[in-house]
Amino acid sequence: PALLIAAIAAGGNIRVGFEDSRALGGGTVARNNAELVAHVRVLIEQLGRRVATVEEVRRRYGIGLSSLLTTKE
Repeated sequence: PALLIAAIAAGGNIRVGFEDSRALGGGTVARNNAELVAHVRVLIEQLGRRVATVEEVRRRYGIGLSSLLTTKE
């Protein structure tokens, strides 16, 4: 989590998931993805930041519900 903490503290955007790392820090390993995400959320809030909402992320990246449902040929 050291790199995540540095990125959060610097104002960066992050993403987490089992495909990236299962480490929670201090030699502890997350049992599942939900535990990992919850742990990182706590880190974010402890650093005075907040997690973006789904709507904020969709707006930032121009992703609408219709674009998620569209199939590509």
